[in-house]
This record gives sequence, C-alpha cells and structure tokens, in this order.
Amino acid sequence: MVACARYKRAGMSKEVFVNANVLAWGLLVLSVLCELAGNIALRYSNGFSKPIPTILTYVSYAFAIWFMALTVKRLELGPIYAIWAGSSVAITAIIGVIAFSEVVSLPKIIGILLITAGVFALNLEQ
Repeated sequence: MVACARYKRAGMSKEVFVNANVLAWGLLVLSVLCELAGNIALRYSNGFSKPIPTILTYVSYAFAIWFMALTVKRLELGPIYAIWAGSSVAITAIIGVIAFSEVVSLPKIIGILLITAGVFALNLEQ
C-alpha cells in the first residue's frame, strides 16, 4: 500500500508517495530512539527525584509507546515487538558501557548476541 502526502512550500504544492510499510519501519526506529532517550533520562532521574529527567523519562516512554502503536497498525506485532525490545536492550547496554562506564563482561556480550540472534530468528519468515 502506498500512502500519499501533500505539502505546500513557497506557494508550490507537491505530492510525495511513500510505501506504508517503509513509513511503519521509520516509526519503529523513532519508537526505539524514544525508548533509548527514556532509558538515558531514567538513569539521570536518580529514582525519579530529579524533576527534569523524570519528565523526560515519562515523555520519552509515552512517545515510544505511541510510535509503537502506530507501527503495529501496519506490521506484525510479534516480530516488531521483538525488534523493538531487543534493539532497545542491546543498544541500552552498549550506551551503558560507553557513556556510563559500565562493566563489559562475557555474559553481557553473550546476552546481546543471543538477543540479536533471537530477533533474527523471529524475522526469518518475513
């Protein structure tokens, strides 16, 4: 299915055609990015004792769920949820190591690899 969007710029009207599935994958990426922003804000919220990071946490998670809800209108829930959750967990672990000096361990690396393998396996049928 192809979606059509019209926009006006400098007095000119233009139609843009986008495959709805491509748009859904873009929404999934936005959802994951919002989830990651929420995870980082959660780290800085200090147990919800700091107002700004706490608000950012709530807002980020709300947008993550909203974008996910829009995504599953077009794509199958099971594989998409696995990609969303798996990529969020794996990227959050990597951010933790890079940005917050968390320990890199063999179990952590194996866990990230297993998550990646699981997401890949769930998407083999597509």
